[in-house]
Amino acid sequence: MKLFRFLPVPAVLAAVALIAVIPASSASAAVACQPVTNVAVILDDSGSMSGTDPGLQRVNGIKLLLNKSANGKLTMSALEFGSDAKQIFAPGLIGLQRAQMAAALDAAVMADDGSTNYNDAFELRKVQNAPANRILFLTDGGHNAGLFANNHLGGPPVDVIGFGTSTIGEDGTRLADIAASTGGTYYPQVDNSNLPAVMNAIDAKWNCLAPPVEFKDTFTKVGEVKTRSLSVSRTTSAADIVVSWAAPTTAIDVTKISIVSGGRTVAISKRKKATKLKIKRVAGTTFLSLNVKRIKRGKMKIKLRAKALAAPGLPTQVTTQVTKTIRKKK
Repeated sequence: MKLFRFLPVPAVLAAVALIAVIPASSASAAVACQPVTNVAVILDDSGSMSGTDPGLQRVNGIKLLLNKSANGKLTMSALEFGSDAKQIFAPGLIGLQRAQMAAALDAAVMADDGSTNYNDAFELRKVQNAPANRILFLTDGGHNAGLFANNHLGGPPVDVIGFGTSTIGEDGTRLADIAASTGGTYYPQVDNSNLPAVMNAIDAKWNCLAPPVEFKDTFTKVGEVKTRSLSVSRTTSAADIVVSWAAPTTAIDVTKISIVSGGRTVAISKRKKATKLKIKRVAGTTFLSLNVKRIKRGKMKIKLRAKALAAPGLPTQVTTQVTKTIRKKK
């Protein structure tokens, strides 16, 4: 099967030149993004996931999506599959059923569903959530229940997350084709260390936001502090900050957020001397998510502190992502 690949530089330049002669109205229409309104989640829960994802990062990743402020009006369903497919929770508005959805994930996902049957997974999706306009498909293995029926075709775009050996050889080719043939995106070689960050990038894409600004830090001792900064413009109305790590026994906190302009602090998370930032915090076992509002123009500074480390003395990688929401023009 033919896969999408990156174009060589000359081809990219030619494409840019072609776009330049398209009328502005046509070009705008071509790149217009429509936010996703209904997502069907398909999670691999075959026996091999006990080794590939022992920390249940796939559950933590979905919980990250459930707790994003922008997703309150998003409809989501979830099913698990192994030898066959079973519903985790029916389609519902996240804002109304967030707690019930999270509890259903905790109760269902435990790497106990045998082998890997893509056919049953995609067939149940059609019954469970036919109106879905996006599918999130996560697996660590190739389809091994007879021939793959390609029953993802004719449906919405499929964003595919590949764990472990599912990304190698024929299995990896199949996953890439599932994404490419539906207009979705393929994320290969995801593991416990980067799944929350991948989920956060997917969420930004679904909500038609710019890709997150990403920072990597390494902590080696409890109490260690790191500070990251980035520019925010006057058109930035809000920002989502997601800090993620691999081990559930690690805990990283954001102890301070401030915005500095012209050498003066104009907004801060603690004191009221400047504008007090409005912050909503949600903590998971492997992530901390913050939605920040009342943002001022300037340099945003984010102070991180290691509260606990799974292996003090050894390097622990932490990813910080900042997704900006641009104020809509009136």
